[in-house]
Amino acid sequence: MSVQIEIDDVVRVPVEGQLINKDGQRVDFSFDVDMHRMPQEEFDRELKNLQIDTFSLVVREARGWNGVLNREGDQVPFSGESLKRFLRIPGMTNMIWVAYCMHAGVQAKNSERSSA
Repeated sequence: MSVQIEIDDVVRVPVEGQLINKDGQRVDFSFDVDMHRMPQEEFDRELKNLQIDTFSLVVREARGWNGVLNREGDQVPFSGESLKRFLRIPGMTNMIWVAYCMHAGVQAKNSERSSA
């Protein structure tokens, strides 16, 4: 099977995890976040950049989402402000970043680990 020399500059990343609710019960969640797919040189440069944090990277590179709901169960429209509000949930920023790192680059067949 062949591969294209160029790929889309946006990647839809699945994010899955659990939250503890007010009753102490674990609740599974999943959603998709659309992220700008950084070229390898930019990705490497950002990993070495001590002047930027994960929060800033996610806010800068996120382009949209699917499956983020309000209390009534309605889709929350993506915006910079709604993203920042969402990232106030402890651990959410790092969960999105790890999912991005796992899915933005190529993967060996039958492997969940990205080469990025």
